[in-house]
Amino acid sequence: MIFRKETIYFSLIILASIISLTKSGLIAYFLSPTNFGYFSIFLILTGYFQYSQLGILNGLGRELPISLGKKDDQRSEILIGTTKRTLIIFQSIVSFILILVLVFISFDSEIYNLIIFFALITSWISNFFQLSMLRLRSELRIIEFSLINFLVSFLGLILTIYFSIVFGLTGAILGTSLVLFVGYFYTEIFQLKSIKTKKKIFDKDFFLLLKVGFPMLVGAFLQTILFSLDKVLILNFYSVEKLGLYSFASIPLIIGIGISGIISTYFYPKILHQFGKDNNKFEAYKISRNISFILIGLGLLVFPLFSLIVNYLLSNFFQEYIEIMNILLFFYFPALLIASNTFGATLMASGQIFFIFLIELILLIITLPIFIYLSLNNFDLIYFPIVLFFLLLIAFFISMLFAKKKSLTQI
Repeated sequence: MIFRKETIYFSLIILASIISLTKSGLIAYFLSPTNFGYFSIFLILTGYFQYSQLGILNGLGRELPISLGKKDDQRSEILIGTTKRTLIIFQSIVSFILILVLVFISFDSEIYNLIIFFALITSWISNFFQLSMLRLRSELRIIEFSLINFLVSFLGLILTIYFSIVFGLTGAILGTSLVLFVGYFYTEIFQLKSIKTKKKIFDKDFFLLLKVGFPMLVGAFLQTILFSLDKVLILNFYSVEKLGLYSFASIPLIIGIGISGIISTYFYPKILHQFGKDNNKFEAYKISRNISFILIGLGLLVFPLFSLIVNYLLSNFFQEYIEIMNILLFFYFPALLIASNTFGATLMASGQIFFIFLIELILLIITLPIFIYLSLNNFDLIYFPIVLFFLLLIAFFISMLFAKKKSLTQI
């Protein structure tokens, strides 16, 4: 029965990943490179606006699996209720501040106002959808989690493509937002136990979640800056059309981040559950290490097939993007490193939250001047993924060695 669940889960992971790749490609097919560049700006802003939760979801991602592993249902409900109320308060404050700022800013094109408005709404929906999915994976309901993840991906593909054909750029944005709302509504109403929000918010549980989650949030925020910095600089120093071409080429990176998220949603709660039971950090490290190297091996084996598929698609269906074929192929390797770095679970179990923040900060500090230099001197776009690859490779081995070192303490 367990093997059957694992098979279903990973089958749905693969299907969802294929759908995500198809979705990005088809949106680019129905939009011009310039409009796809605008769509990329919408996705970047949505990613940044999601940080209005200020780390409360990150804290819950660590504390809830451990609490459930200890079978403390009452505390688990308290943590969830605290998170719900905090999300509403934090996001409302950030949204109000953003609206005030926008009152005093005028853009050359009204399209930016539309993009910012939808990005703000989408970030609200996305955070609550993440909360629902976090609860499913923390409860180790892997079938429900993987099935909903697949259905949201599939429905997102259909809606976004249809709306893109009918309404163009606006439709692509609307489809992205709508599918997240449907996913949240279904999960919250039909899959999860209703939990009331707490009347008192600023108590010890709130500060615990904030203490654990805020450094993790800052680390994730720095990672978002790292993976969007190239696009921001290309928009400023090249053009919106170049951004559209580059964003299309970076689709493998998006898939790598998506696979990393899906892998972590399955393995991290299980590892933290087990850690809540036996307090064995070295076992968590061994599982992370084995998963990482298996993923790297599989990724290298799949690359020749990936190369053939990319060559066929660009030659026959995406002629407007064929000039960036080499960039797209090279993005496969930094994407593989992102997907295969699963040492976060060991670091979380060991309480090394600051290291997660520190490694992202160091990467950003190193990357920023290099990317600025490439942009100012109008280097070919392929140098951006090359820099990312070597930095992520170094970060992978540093994370592995540090996780191993910390896992050997207090066994």
